Amino acid sequence: MIPAQRIRSLATQWAERHPELATRLEKAVALTGGVKSQGEGVYVVEGVGDEYIVWADPQGKRSTCNCEDSRRGHHCKHRLAVALVFKAETEST
Repeated sequence: MIPAQRIRSLATQWAERHPELATRLEKAVALTGGVKSQGEGVYVVEGVGDEYIVWADPQGKRSTCNCEDSRRGHHCKHRLAVALVFKAETEST
């Protein structure tokens, strides 16, 4: 289990570098507990009444999501939640 403090710390660091993503990062932090790996770079992100699929490359550099925000080319909160979890997990190994 990834400590929530580490997730929040990463989100704060990223928001400082990318202030335009601050609101989405706040929402992403709340979703990190609902990130479930399905293997092969596929993640299910469960929210309140919603479930989205995020596909990420094995290095965590690129991803896409089936939500409307991602289809519009934005860094959606689901992709950010997966990225936070991925980064925290790779740092702890």
